[in-house]
Amino acid sequence: MSSDSDATKQIVTHLMGIPFFDRLSETEVEKIYSICRVTKYDVDQVIYKFGTPSDGMFILLDGQLVARTKTGMDIAYISPVGLVGEMGVITDEPRSADVVGISESMGLEITKDALVQLFIEDANICRKILLNLVKNLSNKLYDTNGEIEKLREQQKQQSEQGPPQADNIFLY
Repeated sequence: MSSDSDATKQIVTHLMGIPFFDRLSETEVEKIYSICRVTKYDVDQVIYKFGTPSDGMFILLDGQLVARTKTGMDIAYISPVGLVGEMGVITDEPRSADVVGISESMGLEITKDALVQLFIEDANICRKILLNLVKNLSNKLYDTNGEIEKLREQQKQQSEQGPPQADNIFLY
């Protein structure tokens, strides 16, 4: 077996561990890998900019990234084998945060056009990825509701007087 095919096998194995690719067979993940392009970023290099079109997603294989709000607040750190940009690619919404390299980073870029073409060619891959996306969003929503509940409890403890706060902030 050649070193190229050994490296490919190793990368496919890593990709299979990403929740976005859950339920996909090894052959299906190899199809995903076939549309990827290796991309490198420097420290402080902006990978995605808030508000710009979501024309690709990035799978981080080495390094570390940070997601920042438009006001510059760090909201998430992405480590290998993390995925960024997948929501906008699927929903067609603009970027919801800046994504910046906080170390030299290397990973796999998948363009929206290539992913859509793969979805057209293989409906099973499309169906499985969309199911994974729904599951991931559901988990994030559950976690967010827990955080809202904690914040509500903190607010209640800090301010027992004054007008009642809005009680309808849960996301369903």
